[in-house]
Amino acid sequence: MNTALNTDTDHQSWALDNQAFLVSRWRAVQRAIESENEQIDFSESDLLAESMSRPPALVSLATIFSLSDFEQFIVLVCAGVELDGALARTIRKTPFSRPCFELMLGLFTNGHLSAITPAGPLRDWRIIELEKNETLISCPLCLDERILHYLSGISYGDARLKGLVKPCSPSTALAPSLSSCAEQLVAQWTIKERSNQPLLVQLCGQRTADVKQVAKRAIESLSLMPCILYAQDIPKEQTEREALSVLWQREALLDSSALIIVATRETQERVTRLVKSILTPCVVLSREPIEFGNRSVGRIDVPVSSSAEQLGLWRALLSDAAQNMDGLLSKIVSQFSFSAEEINDLSQHALASDESDFATPLWQQCRSTSRKRLENLAERIDSDHQWGDLVLPEAQKQTLYELAAYARQRHRVYSDWQLGAKSKRGQGGSCLFHGPSGTGKTMAASVVANELQLDLYRIDLSQLVNKYIGETEKNIARVFDVAENSGAILLFDEADSLFAKRTEVKTSNDRNANMGTSYLLQRMESYSGIAILTTNLKKEIDNAFMRRIRFATQFPFPDQATRQRIWEKVFPPEVPVAQIDFVKLASLDIAGGNIRNVAINAAFYAAEENGSLSMAHLAKAARREYSKLEKPIRESDLRGWA
Repeated sequence: MNTALNTDTDHQSWALDNQAFLVSRWRAVQRAIESENEQIDFSESDLLAESMSRPPALVSLATIFSLSDFEQFIVLVCAGVELDGALARTIRKTPFSRPCFELMLGLFTNGHLSAITPAGPLRDWRIIELEKNETLISCPLCLDERILHYLSGISYGDARLKGLVKPCSPSTALAPSLSSCAEQLVAQWTIKERSNQPLLVQLCGQRTADVKQVAKRAIESLSLMPCILYAQDIPKEQTEREALSVLWQREALLDSSALIIVATRETQERVTRLVKSILTPCVVLSREPIEFGNRSVGRIDVPVSSSAEQLGLWRALLSDAAQNMDGLLSKIVSQFSFSAEEINDLSQHALASDESDFATPLWQQCRSTSRKRLENLAERIDSDHQWGDLVLPEAQKQTLYELAAYARQRHRVYSDWQLGAKSKRGQGGSCLFHGPSGTGKTMAASVVANELQLDLYRIDLSQLVNKYIGETEKNIARVFDVAENSGAILLFDEADSLFAKRTEVKTSNDRNANMGTSYLLQRMESYSGIAILTTNLKKEIDNAFMRRIRFATQFPFPDQATRQRIWEKVFPPEVPVAQIDFVKLASLDIAGGNIRNVAINAAFYAAEENGSLSMAHLAKAARREYSKLEKPIRESDLRGWA
């Protein structure tokens, strides 16, 4: 029989028994009130409890919160008024009309005022509330709605936590290093529990998604339900924070849950204040360690799973489908670094595909998934430029071929052949394209990206540089941290603005600029991806930076023969052209980017006239382009074009 069906059936059976138990107790209370002098007899309900598959909810509640018999009785009567019409009518006929402490004392022997003091469990855990419009012993007692649902056997989370604390999805398969971290977390919690310490541990790691999976796996292994709270949602006001702490811990005890708090550098203070009062299992996730004052907090550093581990995870999840895909999977792990959750989702998506060969769709899905990381930090450049579109000297093309070959083979060289085992530094594919504007540097970058079937992102350097100390480094770190796992190619356009020579320190601004440059050099050297840097002024690039470049190539200003080849490639077959003299066009002393501008503008002139593109249109467009460049054009060069 299906396990889920068995579980549902067992719960329904228990729920019916639980209801019968409560009704039996309510009838006993009702008889005692109506007879005035009769002692309450719970023997019938006690027999029912003994026959149940697990204890009634009222008994469990008393055990969880260490309620005395009298406190348990108060909860029973307050619940009866809400859920049992007969008991409610009976109490309304008494002089008190509603449950209050004075009524409880009259019904239950050995009652004591301590049951409703603020320090007692009933009020400390907010199980009951007092309507403070009368004296303490006569004011009505109200049962909290969440407790009411629990007593009736309904698993219904506290509405006040909705939107703050959310249940987590089940954990996914983990790489061995991450599974080991989950086991360490369980061990630390076990040690703390034995010594009666608060069950608080922090997990630190650069990949939040994997750190989260480690926490979920550890919590699930203890048969607890993981729930998540993002630190930015923690209230700033102390009273609201205290309420959140009490309500969450009560929820954790009622539903056997553990809390995962995702912290950031900006929310550390709110996190430390909240967890001071949390004694139930709690794990704080952060990229860097958090100081918790004098409180003893265990810490586990969660690594980014290696390429080999990710490859093993891909193989395990794709199972039989992975047998003929080692080449593709090796290519994926060499280019992309995904979290365990992402690998799980991508594998399921691939296996659910209707296509018999899902290799190409899987690669494209990997690209699509990685795009989410960089979309807010950089501009994606879409183009379909191929090798045949480039008009460059053979030496320059050879450098581009070598860059593409490096990207394809780096996993084999560094991982399979272990040439990168001792040091991760210097394994990136940094490349400098230098030359005048419009000579094809960005086009060459897009050709390499298309050859490798990768996305190309342009980094806006003006957004990285900040006059405030330390901010430039933070911006640089954010870009490289995200790019490290994205698999994309980075294009730093006009790199001389940030990679310029370090200046002599004369002011604090000079020192700040040099610190930013130095930090950038460090990140470039340790970056494992491909970064292409373009500049019009190579002489402005810092020599220390040049030493860290793996590939460098000059994009020369095109000579006349080269310009003619560019002109011959610039018009697609679909463009209606009249007689075009490419030799005359090549006499224009402009770079490839400007040639494209002239061609497009001329096409618009022709389209507006509803005719074929002619030399006259090109002459008009050439004058416009030269004017934009503030460059004189000799009319004698255009003679005979019309």
